[in-house]
Amino acid sequence: MDHPFKISETYENNKGSYTVLDIFPPQMQIEYAHGPKSVVNIDMQARIWDRIQTERAIEEEVRQRKMRTGRLPITFFGLEESDFKENVASTTWRSCEGLGGLVSQQLSDISGNIFQSVAIYRRPQFFVYPPELPMDNQKGGAKLLKFVVQINSEGLSMDFTLKSPTNRWVVIGTGLVFEKCCHSQSGKPI
Repeated sequence: MDHPFKISETYENNKGSYTVLDIFPPQMQIEYAHGPKSVVNIDMQARIWDRIQTERAIEEEVRQRKMRTGRLPITFFGLEESDFKENVASTTWRSCEGLGGLVSQQLSDISGNIFQSVAIYRRPQFFVYPPELPMDNQKGGAKLLKFVVQINSEGLSMDFTLKSPTNRWVVIGTGLVFEKCCHSQSGKPI
């Protein structure tokens, strides 16, 4: 008879952790960690133990997937002269592997929460937000707060934005952070 149980080994079922005291097919005697002894059906306990192991494996896989969050390796080595313009042609800093990904990864590392970045279509901007929050909460009229980074011909600016209940963007704390100044990939100032 095939079963995973060994005498003196510890397993679990829906009532808790137990140790196998004796095996006499089709039953076995067990003692729960909280005290009582019981005689149980081996096949039933094997199915329960298998289900518990499967659930744990799935939980671990979900946990690992959340930790990975599908992040691509960051390949951002700094801003180039060509990044400071009014359009997005030939820029890489907005991408998940660029400055956008670096900012979201560092916010995730610092806070212990997961953040992701999204490049804003056809604009020299990206925003960072926690992905478990909805992008738009209509019920309460509140909109998701976003950290927005923009690079244009003037330099780099950052702000926090949200939409008001009337769907107008409200900017909280904005400003030019760095005037146009950057380094090449070799680390030399441009």
